[in-house]
Amino acid sequence: MDRYQLAKLVQWAQECSAEGLKSRKRLQKVVYLLQCAGCPLDADYSLHYYGPYSGEVAQITDELVHAGLLVEEQTQNPVGKQFNYKLRGLAADSLGVFEATPTGHDARQRLAPFEERAKQLLELGLSELEYAATVAYFHQKETNWKSAFQKLCDFKRLSPDSCAAQSALRLAEQVVK
Repeated sequence: MDRYQLAKLVQWAQECSAEGLKSRKRLQKVVYLLQCAGCPLDADYSLHYYGPYSGEVAQITDELVHAGLLVEEQTQNPVGKQFNYKLRGLAADSLGVFEATPTGHDARQRLAPFEERAKQLLELGLSELEYAATVAYFHQKETNWKSAFQKLCDFKRLSPDSCAAQSALRLAEQVVK
């Protein structure tokens, strides 16, 4: 994943909601699911307690915050802190300037087919994203949906008959290419 791709995802989130991209966890899961859908983000992921996690995505996010291109807003929630992201005005302008170049045009064209899917994912609840990304992760390792689903249920201690587990499986099956 590169800086442009992450900034574009935050821009799409801002188009969906004035609040921008709500939570690091959402960012991680949306990037992972987009990759599973064939989006060329190429971030390395490993399994974490909250599902697939990429240190690379976290690092690029931190770089953009430190460079002043992303605004990071910290809020309290019932389980701790949540970090939300918006593009600074200068960063939004820079995206437009970059996309007007041949390199930027090509980068935009590679992401464009995934814009609608990204916006759909950005609107989903965190638990649904977490469970769907986790079952997709196991599917990538197992190549068998039944086995991946069982691993999700065991890992997250979900009943296979629960709405959450069933919804996660349906979403993952829709997204994974």
